[in-house]
Amino acid sequence: MQNSPIKVAIVEDIDVLRQGMVALLNGSPGFRCVGEFCTGEDACIILPELEHTDDRADVLLMDINLPKMNGLDCIRILRNSAVEARILMLTILQDEESIFAALEAGANGYMLKNTPAMKLLESVQDVHNGLGAMSGQIALKMMNAFRKLPPSHKEHHLDNNDYVLLTQREQETLQYLSVGKTYQQIADTMSVSLETVRTHIKNSYTKLHVNNKHDAVRRFRQQGRMG
Repeated sequence: MQNSPIKVAIVEDIDVLRQGMVALLNGSPGFRCVGEFCTGEDACIILPELEHTDDRADVLLMDINLPKMNGLDCIRILRNSAVEARILMLTILQDEESIFAALEAGANGYMLKNTPAMKLLESVQDVHNGLGAMSGQIALKMMNAFRKLPPSHKEHHLDNNDYVLLTQREQETLQYLSVGKTYQQIADTMSVSLETVRTHIKNSYTKLHVNNKHDAVRRFRQQGRMG
């Protein structure tokens, strides 16, 4: 049973939809809305500032079609800013390109805006618990797209433990991350800039097929690279 509410932030430019989601979350036991943004720019400014406060978001509901900065660029910036909220896309877009682009950018799930309220809450909870979440139509498109891939491509996507491509510096960064060092402490220890550390971590996430430091460290350890 959930001991504390799942804290959710929303990035949605359509006022009536955003306000409806806020009301749904705050009116449902086990959930609390900690932020609502109508632009990606606002989310990229505020969410990193909340990361070390009690209002840090656990899950971020993200639209793709936003004014100026789109949702995919917003995700990339937030990941580079060390925002660790798990991200659930909530959009009307169902094309394969948008789906794969969102997952590649760092999304943990992909739901459509016509998802029933209770299913949406279940999806938020699943993503918060480290699971994936997809609307049925999206999962079917993913399976169909996967079947079209050549065998060698399928093996690459299925191998979530492929760490061979990590550079020495990326391995060192994960090593320090695993013992609880902050980004700044890692930068000082390695005599590099904070931005360089963020780049190493971002590249490690991509290569390890993960979206947060806990999964990155866990998968790195599973390969025996830290012992």
